[in-house]
Amino acid sequence: MVKITLKILVILLLVLCQISLMPKFLILGAIPNLIFIFTIALVIKNRFWDALLMGFLGGIFLDLASSLWFGFYIFVFLLTIVTINFLLLKTIPSPNNLIVFLIYFASFLFLDLMTFLFIKSWPSWSFFAGAFINSFWAIVIYILIQSKIATREEINVNI
Repeated sequence: MVKITLKILVILLLVLCQISLMPKFLILGAIPNLIFIFTIALVIKNRFWDALLMGFLGGIFLDLASSLWFGFYIFVFLLTIVTINFLLLKTIPSPNNLIVFLIYFASFLFLDLMTFLFIKSWPSWSFFAGAFINSFWAIVIYILIQSKIATREEINVNI
C-alpha cells in the first residue's frame, strides 16, 4: 500500500512539474512531456505495470488540465505503452540508446499526430522539430535515470 501511494505521489509531482515548470522550457514550440517520457522509460525497462499506472494516472491528470476531450491522453499513452511493450520489445529485448531515441521519436510523432488529428489541423514543419526536441529531452532523462530504474528481471533476481 505504501509503494502504491508513493508511486501516485511521484506521478502527481511529475504532473505538477509538467503543467507548471515545463512550459518555461519551450524550444521551437515543443514542451517536454515528463509523464510520457517516464512512462516510455518504464516500458523500455520492462516495468509494464508501473508504466500502465503512470500512463493511466498521468493521462487522467493531464486530461483534467487539458482543453482536449477527457480521455485523449489516457488513450494515446496506453496505446503507445501497449504497442511498445508487445510489438517492439518482443523483437528488440534490450535496445541500445539509439533505438531508445528512435522509440521516443516515433512515440512523440504519434502523440503529436493524434493531437493534430483531434484538433483537425494539419501539422507544420514544427511537427518533426517538436518530436526531435522532445526525443532529445527524453534520451537525456532516460540516460540519467537508466541506472535508477531496475528492470523486472533484476528485481526478481534480487528478491
